Amino acid sequence: MKYVILVMLSCITGLQSFAQDNRYRKLDAYFDTLAAHQLFMGSIAIGRQGMPVYKKSVGFRDITRGMKNNDSTLYGIGSITKTFTATLVLKAAEERLLDTGNAIARYFPGIKNSERITIAQLLRHRSGIHNFTNNPYYRSWSTQRHTGMQLLDTIIAGGSDFEPGSKMEYSNSNYILLTLILEKVYRQSYAQILNKKILDPLQLKHTRFGGAIEDARNECRSYTFKNGWHLEPETDLSIPLGAGAIKSTPADLGRFVHALFTGRVIAPASLAPMQTAQDGAGMGLFPMAMAGKNGWGHTGGIDGFRSVYIYFPKDAICMALFANGENYNLNTIAATAVKAFYDLPFELPDFTVFPVTEADLKPYTGRYASAEVPLKITISNKGNVLQAHPDHQPVYTMRALAKGKFRHDATNVDLEFNADGTMVLLQNGQKRVFKKEAPL
Repeated sequence: MKYVILVMLSCITGLQSFAQDNRYRKLDAYFDTLAAHQLFMGSIAIGRQGMPVYKKSVGFRDITRGMKNNDSTLYGIGSITKTFTATLVLKAAEERLLDTGNAIARYFPGIKNSERITIAQLLRHRSGIHNFTNNPYYRSWSTQRHTGMQLLDTIIAGGSDFEPGSKMEYSNSNYILLTLILEKVYRQSYAQILNKKILDPLQLKHTRFGGAIEDARNECRSYTFKNGWHLEPETDLSIPLGAGAIKSTPADLGRFVHALFTGRVIAPASLAPMQTAQDGAGMGLFPMAMAGKNGWGHTGGIDGFRSVYIYFPKDAICMALFANGENYNLNTIAATAVKAFYDLPFELPDFTVFPVTEADLKPYTGRYASAEVPLKITISNKGNVLQAHPDHQPVYTMRALAKGKFRHDATNVDLEFNADGTMVLLQNGQKRVFKKEAPL
């Protein structure tokens, strides 16, 4: 009888393994399809209890030299850095180097309302301090090296956008100030603090803070897609600091996040406020849902890098997705990966382009306005390719799906043109009707 039971268990285990293999083969095919259509370059890792169970990399870390991304390629993770920074601040609170309820006037008396802004409000984006990355000159300014004092002067000059504590409004300035506070209380650089408190104890060998892109470290460059991949200028990481200057791999991030949620970095009592949301924001974390499952995570973006992770505490599962080239909606990719992991149904996308001619597109061109939203969109064509240009936004190249139907994959926008001169815009379940004001 024992022999029969062992055989039966062996068969069941074999069936589970086969099901997982099929699931991951389909996910491999999904990423290969995205890469083949120049829609995504990057890496993903799905981990259970901090250990990767699925990894995949596609595209190039350096297109010019044909150097491919791999599982140990480092990506700029942008604002996901804030999860690390919030963790370090709460670690400093555990060590009684600071109190998150204290006002920041003791550190930055020159900031408007500093006597009424707490460290906790910085962590939760409730300070009212103007987001310096919204300044119109920021993109050209960001490629030049700046000191912490120069960043502080810029933040002071930006003033306040609302009363402290009155609402949540995302501001990178908050996490620049948290970086400077950490350096003050520890009397060390942010990089030294990060290494000592997180990277070295967890042996995260593929994560680092700051510095220019280095080929020797297997770091990738970032790209945007405009009729082909184009190299993005590189932000000098002396600027984003603890708001966005960490580089990592999906697998390393997964190990960190699992350690964070299981008490290996800070105590559960310190993690609790990180998971307590006010107006949809915790401390360095946001409540997130994918594929009908609730978790915590963060997104990031710097130069052409885009990133997202979500951790499901109930299952101890972390999905981390990093892109150095994105021409498709990253949240859609992430949700598909989560569906695949949980063996939920999903279909491989069909990126077939419906054949259209320049003459086919001419009737759709013109200037469109809507009574529902204060937005005007110019529709034009470049040869046999339709282009949509909303006012004060980039030009979007649309993919033809059928007669009169077009899609922009990266933003999940569909346009449908009707014979009566109306254009219907569909995005994430919302529908808006536009009327042609004038032809081009």
